[in-house]
Amino acid sequence: MPRGGAVYLNVAEKPSVAREIARCLGGANCQGRPGLSQYNQVFEFPFELRGQQVHMIVTSVTGHLMEINFPKETKDWRSFGIDKLFDYPIVKGVTKRHEAVEANLKREAARATHLACWLDCDREGENISFEVIDVCQKVNPRITVLRAHFSSLTPRDLHRAVQNLGTPDDKSAAAVDARQEIDLRIGAVFTRFQTLLLRDRFSGMPEKVSYGPCQFPTLGFVVNRYWEREGFEAEPFWQIKMAHTREEVPVVTTAPEPVEGPPDGGAASPPHATEANANVNTPPPAAGPPDNGPATPPAAVPRSTAGANRVVGQVTTTQFKWARERVFDKQAAGLLYEHCVLTPTVTVRRVVRKQKSKWRPVPLATVQMQKLAATHLRFGSEKTMALAEELYQGTLLSYPRTETDRFNVNAEELRALIAPHQQDPTVGGWMSSTIPNYEEGDTFTPTSLTLEAGATTAPDFLTETDLIATMDRNGIGTDATIAQHIQTVKERGYVKVENMRFRPTQLGLALVQAYDVMGFAALALPKMRASMEADLVGIVRGRENRGAVVIKHVAEYRSIYRRAAEKADILVASVGRWYSSRSGREQVVSTDFSKCGNCDQWTTLVSIQDEAQEFTDYSLRCDTCRLSLPLPRGRPTATQHVCPLCRFQVVEYQGEKGVHHACPYCYSHPPKLSGDIENTLGVMRCFQCSHAPCPLAKARPQLRICPNGRCGEPMELIKKKDGAGFFIGCRGYKNGCKHSVYMPEGIEVAASSDVCTVHPETKKLVVKFKHGVHPPDWSMNCDADFKAVSSSPNRTW
Repeated sequence: MPRGGAVYLNVAEKPSVAREIARCLGGANCQGRPGLSQYNQVFEFPFELRGQQVHMIVTSVTGHLMEINFPKETKDWRSFGIDKLFDYPIVKGVTKRHEAVEANLKREAARATHLACWLDCDREGENISFEVIDVCQKVNPRITVLRAHFSSLTPRDLHRAVQNLGTPDDKSAAAVDARQEIDLRIGAVFTRFQTLLLRDRFSGMPEKVSYGPCQFPTLGFVVNRYWEREGFEAEPFWQIKMAHTREEVPVVTTAPEPVEGPPDGGAASPPHATEANANVNTPPPAAGPPDNGPATPPAAVPRSTAGANRVVGQVTTTQFKWARERVFDKQAAGLLYEHCVLTPTVTVRRVVRKQKSKWRPVPLATVQMQKLAATHLRFGSEKTMALAEELYQGTLLSYPRTETDRFNVNAEELRALIAPHQQDPTVGGWMSSTIPNYEEGDTFTPTSLTLEAGATTAPDFLTETDLIATMDRNGIGTDATIAQHIQTVKERGYVKVENMRFRPTQLGLALVQAYDVMGFAALALPKMRASMEADLVGIVRGRENRGAVVIKHVAEYRSIYRRAAEKADILVASVGRWYSSRSGREQVVSTDFSKCGNCDQWTTLVSIQDEAQEFTDYSLRCDTCRLSLPLPRGRPTATQHVCPLCRFQVVEYQGEKGVHHACPYCYSHPPKLSGDIENTLGVMRCFQCSHAPCPLAKARPQLRICPNGRCGEPMELIKKKDGAGFFIGCRGYKNGCKHSVYMPEGIEVAASSDVCTVHPETKKLVVKFKHGVHPPDWSMNCDADFKAVSSSPNRTW
């Protein structure tokens, strides 16, 4: 290595790509050595870069170095409020399995002057580039950062890329960060919600009932086709078919030069041909319809097309297509057919000839490649992309995970590509078409004339080609991620593939139908995800801000989630139509456990142990009221404390993080004034209750949604740390919202009370002043003085 010279650290996304870069750029001067990571070798060689001698180091990562996740205090699914995951701080860091890769980068970056990122040229690659930059700048803050842009691993592309190094695209990287955060938050919330609500209730449920904002619409397409088939009823129809065979000299047309294709790269039209539409019909029927019969429409109006011809020597057979195609009335079809049979002479009334052109084909796009592979090779999209990746690494394909339809090819290179095919008659050849030669006034008698019966058929289950096309058309996923989403719904047991067609599983049907019954069919429809994908494109193009996009889409799902949590019993009941309850051994523990809050009679404590004896659940039953109430997991003990809301005796139980309390009735029937919406499983323990008069209630009352339109978080009643008074603060402070209202001095008690009858989105307050007089019960939205200060941040009454 030249002393004092420039040292370029080149980092590729995969070891095989690093090896190819080093081979093409370094040639015989390239020397390899082991890296600190077992799979990430290091290559070194001298190189002339823009007229200067530099020293090149080439190594790699293995995809993403880092991942985002929630901190460890959120790992307890049962004790950590699920709703908090919508805005709880997340952490991003190098994963344990990539620590050796990180160490390898740091060692090489410490002696480099420049960092050239050779990550794949798509959004994900840009995001990984910034992960590499972050690691390298920790040991070398002054390192100059560059970005190589290339679409294939050919020597021409690699040399061009290294001589034209640019800068990383922070907007594309930000789009990936936004997508990762949205998917993490929404996926974690709904996965915990579904899992804790369903897993222990029904037999056959998986350990984790996962949810993903992209996988669910993908499942929705499969379920929708299933429902279409289930609701389909076959309908009989009848159609008249006519053919004419005659000897003639065919008219053969040859296509001119192809024309430029449509800008959207749409499907090509049929091969170029002069199409002759021969409108022919038999003489008109007798005037008037039969008695009480339907009016008889014109007789068959057949149309001949080139695609319907079969040429045998000098004899052509033309299959005529009935303009009406088919009728669903048997009597009408019979009358029409009878008329044609009785007057069989056909007269050609009009011949229309028009030219059609075949669009110039565009380079093969990734989605189209997946559809063709599924149709003709019966390859799943995941397998297709894996093979395409191997071909890319073998320099035989351009990068497959991004749309590439423009290439920098000069005239000499283009001639080299075309030359081997110039003498091949099958390359670039356009089939000529033979069409029937009918003229106006021609008459003939059909060779065959039949009335055929048929019936409509149900749409078949989706093939992988169908599913890919549907996802692409509706904006679900990108060319690089569609295959991954399809694989995910298969791996998680939501769909199965039989005879190359996708069918929903019992679990997939149960979940989609349950959300539909709850009024949240939108979760399985493409609109919400397509909107998010469009906003991600907006981030890439500089139209949207990453933070604003995350807030917008997380708030949309938060709204659905909170309403879904209130309807948790509907979800359970709907899923229960598909699954049987988990069986287990039931045993009476105590017949006089505690008093019922409804009838003041003794309740019975019952234990239920699952078949595998992995856990024991408890429930409380009142035979007088015919009431059964599930209790939190853990051996319960009755206390002397009576819930002031429902009059049931509170139970004490040993939770995973100590002793907790729960009211048997409020636990499964959370009261409306429970404050924090954290009871998102349809259950509520005492520490989640905000009923201030109860000493066991620990939650902060939520009074209304923050007036800051960009926030959408609830406003909470909070006691000052010094104990001297209260204020109303926005829970969105973690995201930078500073909206708060300080209560008047001298308040001894401040509690959440009933919902305001005028403004149902707002709760009333009950306060007691030490001095002075004020209306004891008012709403934030109704009281003029309070409303004035609550509309401005950081105000004091």
